[in-house]
Amino acid sequence: MTRTQFAARFALLFAAAVPAAPAAALDMRFSPNSGNLPGVGQGQAPIKDDTLAINRADGKLFWRRPDGTLGTSTLLNALPSGRSAVEQGRADDLLSAPSGLTILRSLAARFAERPSVIDYGVDMTGVADSTAALTAALNSGKPISAPCGTIRVLSTVAVTTRPSFLGAGPCTSIKYDAPSGSAVKPVIDIQPAAAGGRLDNFSVDHQANTKNFTPNTVYGGNIIASSAILVQADDTALNGVTVRNGYDNCIAVVQFAGNTATAVPGSPKRYSIQGARTNACGVGSTPKAGAGIDVGTGSRGVVNDLVDVGSYGAFILDVGAGGQGTFSNMVGIDTALDPALGYSYTFYIGSTDSTFTNLTSIGAKYSGLWHDGFATNTTINNVYIKASAAVGAKLKAGASTISNLIVNSAGFGSASGTVDAVELDSTAGSLVGLTVVGLKVQDEFNKARYGVNKLGSGVATGSIIGADLSGAVTAINNVPGTFGVIDGQALGGAWTAYTPTVSCATGGQSLGSATASATYRRVGKTVTVNFSTISIANAGTCAGAVNVNVPSTAATRTAFVGAETAVVGTALAGALYEGANTVQIKRADGNSPSVSGYVLTGTVQYEEP
Repeated sequence: MTRTQFAARFALLFAAAVPAAPAAALDMRFSPNSGNLPGVGQGQAPIKDDTLAINRADGKLFWRRPDGTLGTSTLLNALPSGRSAVEQGRADDLLSAPSGLTILRSLAARFAERPSVIDYGVDMTGVADSTAALTAALNSGKPISAPCGTIRVLSTVAVTTRPSFLGAGPCTSIKYDAPSGSAVKPVIDIQPAAAGGRLDNFSVDHQANTKNFTPNTVYGGNIIASSAILVQADDTALNGVTVRNGYDNCIAVVQFAGNTATAVPGSPKRYSIQGARTNACGVGSTPKAGAGIDVGTGSRGVVNDLVDVGSYGAFILDVGAGGQGTFSNMVGIDTALDPALGYSYTFYIGSTDSTFTNLTSIGAKYSGLWHDGFATNTTINNVYIKASAAVGAKLKAGASTISNLIVNSAGFGSASGTVDAVELDSTAGSLVGLTVVGLKVQDEFNKARYGVNKLGSGVATGSIIGADLSGAVTAINNVPGTFGVIDGQALGGAWTAYTPTVSCATGGQSLGSATASATYRRVGKTVTVNFSTISIANAGTCAGAVNVNVPSTAATRTAFVGAETAVVGTALAGALYEGANTVQIKRADGNSPSVSGYVLTGTVQYEEP
């Protein structure tokens, strides 16, 4: 080891092990006598402010304090591992404790717990190509972390071993920087052999908005393989992942048969995607139809707490490919439309046997929901569609139940009374056994043409129970007698306006100023409450959930669904508990909705005792 290497290694070692000492260069002048300051009595210059000195005889270290006095340490004398670290250039056995803690452990043990991607050669400045280094880190079989910074990759990071990856949040950014005009590839491909992995808290930028990529050639050119993240492995969990500018989808759950274009229906299994934030997905493909999340062939999975802004779809359960799962608390804002395609949907449901809860679409440039004919045996609860440019919801699948569907101002941007709120579509065949409970058509900005309009000549059987179609010029059109529409007021359920009280749910905290307006309807023992606005003018000291009262006491616990519409557009979630008459409202990501300027809206339906 050269003298320069020795000094550099020791300076780093000392800075890590003795937090109180400043970073310094190493003074290589030694004193042969134990207890002596190096240089004393030898005619050497005094120790400088930025220098460490060492006594060879007893291993004591000396440095100059800001007040001019000398500080000393007995690290080498007290810990044999410290002397070994200096003499042999190894820090494996050196004991240390994080700042503020007292338990000493070897550096080797600490590094073994969760190495950083930097240890594998990843450049966090975004300058060097880190494709190979990040691939090695994720396939190491060890829990890997990454700090804030930009990781530049020029090709796909293929994950073939069970990964465990923890970023520092969206600031840990993986940027796909392949040459402009090259064939696009996925940024991260979690392949079937990597089952059981978990990747948390990072962001991906596919850069399809600026790179002019050409269609992909991997997996036989299947368009879904152009997605930014491919989840092909069973039991994969993505948590807190932010993805933007996807060529096709931002996240796709699909498994391919080898390297072919053929997908495997029903695989991967048991996927979990929680807290995803997606933006501008589908910007590269032609036509543009990619979504924030596309569950292509995955089954028995969960997607929860998705917020998508400006993609060509927020969520897709792909058509007839074995996709299936439980999906909840999903918000799509300003879903884009490719004029060349002519249609887009915030939520597209194209496969059977799934459950959806708490879906919100705001400002879709075409439609909020398409429940396609393949998606029989589907349960959909609590859907709020506001200001869609075209029809609010297109319902095409039978043998399904939709509860509490609200369509507000369908045809936004067009002349009032020219666009339908809900379409029953029998153009491709019969629509049999569809039940819609609690449909409400609102006209905050403009009226719909028809509340419910049947398209096509196919047979339609089913019912819409407890409907309030007052937000349409005409309630129904072309709906046959075999599809019953029962107005809510016909059941004794007229809507009644009331002014809820708003308070902070956390004891010892209070809202500065908040107002609310709402309506409710009672049909038998079922009460539906629509909160038009809950305006937080001044949050005061409230930093938790917000309480809003309902007209009566609930017999059982039930869910609240809604969205913040003025500032961030995020999803809201909450609960009305058994025996209570107040709804506790939070953001779906767990944060407080008590923020000055927030405007909350939503709905809850409950049973009275």
